[in-house]
Amino acid sequence: MKRLWPLLALFLFQSCEYATLKYGYYWNPVTILSKAQEAIENRDLGQWQEVLSGKTLCAYGSHEGMANIGQAIKRIDQASIQEPLLVTSKHLERPNYIGYYSYYQETHISRAYDHQGRELLKVTIVCDFGSDELSKALVKAPVSSYKTKSCSITGIKNLEKPLKVPEFCSI
Repeated sequence: MKRLWPLLALFLFQSCEYATLKYGYYWNPVTILSKAQEAIENRDLGQWQEVLSGKTLCAYGSHEGMANIGQAIKRIDQASIQEPLLVTSKHLERPNYIGYYSYYQETHISRAYDHQGRELLKVTIVCDFGSDELSKALVKAPVSSYKTKSCSITGIKNLEKPLKVPEFCSI
């Protein structure tokens, strides 16, 4: 396994490079999934928490949550991981402040299957596009005009072994 690690690292780097070129920004859906998988494999809780947000960060942003998804990843057929599929895109009527003002959002879904074709994981990724400035001119502006672009995992469903979400995460 130690001999395969440099090859895996090279593959992850190249897929991140390709994804950056394809999407035009680094924190894109493919990069987020790659960083999540890397965090789980390295048991790096800080990196794991960095790619999660909202209720998913609350529910899965712990060693227990990371281990739960890690068990599913061990059973995944790597060839069956779907590239994130864009399911919705919308301009926001009012910008959301998330460290910057988000004016536009895209939601992507990725699914992963085991060797028999059973779905094991469903991952929802939300990408926010915006600016550090609050401006009416940026509401419904072309996507290319937004300078800040980033994604995070906002939903995880481990279909084989669901993690019980604490009540305080639902608030």
